[in-house]
Amino acid sequence: MPGGSLLVGRWTFRQGKFKASVSMTSSSEASLTSVSTSTVSTAAPRETAPVRGHHEDPDTWLWMKDTKSRIEHPIAHVDEHDKRPPVKALILKHRHEIDQLRARLEGDPLFNPRKHDDLWVMRFLFSHRFHQDNAFNAAQSTLAFREEHNLDHWDIRHIEVQAHALLEADYPFAHAASKMYECYDTEDTMIYYIPNTQRGVVGFLHLATRNQHRMAAELNDQDYFEAHLFSTEWKFQWLDYLTRSTGLLTKYLSIADCQGVNRGMMNKESKRQDGAAAKIMEDKYPQLLGTMVVVNAPIWVNVVFAVIKPFVPKRLLEKINVLKPLKKERDLLALQEYVGLEDLPTKYGGRLQEWPPPYQNSCFFS
Repeated sequence: MPGGSLLVGRWTFRQGKFKASVSMTSSSEASLTSVSTSTVSTAAPRETAPVRGHHEDPDTWLWMKDTKSRIEHPIAHVDEHDKRPPVKALILKHRHEIDQLRARLEGDPLFNPRKHDDLWVMRFLFSHRFHQDNAFNAAQSTLAFREEHNLDHWDIRHIEVQAHALLEADYPFAHAASKMYECYDTEDTMIYYIPNTQRGVVGFLHLATRNQHRMAAELNDQDYFEAHLFSTEWKFQWLDYLTRSTGLLTKYLSIADCQGVNRGMMNKESKRQDGAAAKIMEDKYPQLLGTMVVVNAPIWVNVVFAVIKPFVPKRLLEKINVLKPLKKERDLLALQEYVGLEDLPTKYGGRLQEWPPPYQNSCFFS
């Protein structure tokens, strides 16, 4: 369900110990054109001036420039609920499979062994359950995809994901994201939140104010594709940065709130467009989503899943869980694997009383 894991909203960042230097600086064989509709163009965007953080070092991910990797020496877990596995241990465990896939990818001229390292290769193996052919096809397709859309030449983490900021951002695909955000009924429909400098991204989606009928009327398939591409790339850059700077495999928590949702709000065309974009992103951005938690679900929630099932990748559906963190301790514990109680809003079982979360991105990008 891409509304929770892929859609654009507002992101915030808590002031803390972040010391990184940012020099303001499914079927895996499916290609982009085979899973999108005929109205979606896959041509590279027009050239625009780079955002802060642009550089031309082909051996380094832009968001890791001047930042020390902790993969060899991971940090300690943040608390007793933090269960993220150390990347180094995973690489050692799957050394043989990683080397097999790497050997096949070395024949691709877009493959750079310094940038496309063990972590990058391993994500595709995990996503495709160590099926070498499927992982190879997905990885090779991703190399071409990132080259086609110039994705490696931009650090977009500093872009504030709000309608006005996206409209002003000098970055391909940001305007489409702004158009999608403008279709939401409230500013807090979708919020991206990084509450801890050593944890992952948390997303809060209010489904009732995500106006699907307006989205279907005002956004075409190309808008959906570009909006999803922007928000997924934004999450990828943050999660890759946090994984490398902590040495722990860090993923995204999505909380989809169904409070106030009724069947009349569902729009089949909007779901189709969401699904088409989600299928593209699923192979190009493996292992981003940790879990999507659905809260305040109506009794007819199974009807919703039946509607979206044909449009959403199976691997994504497997990560969706209907939980009641206010009523069940084990459900609250599931959320604490991604976010501490002090940073979780009270309406989801935490102790954070402010809504929306009070932290601003200017605390990091000053």
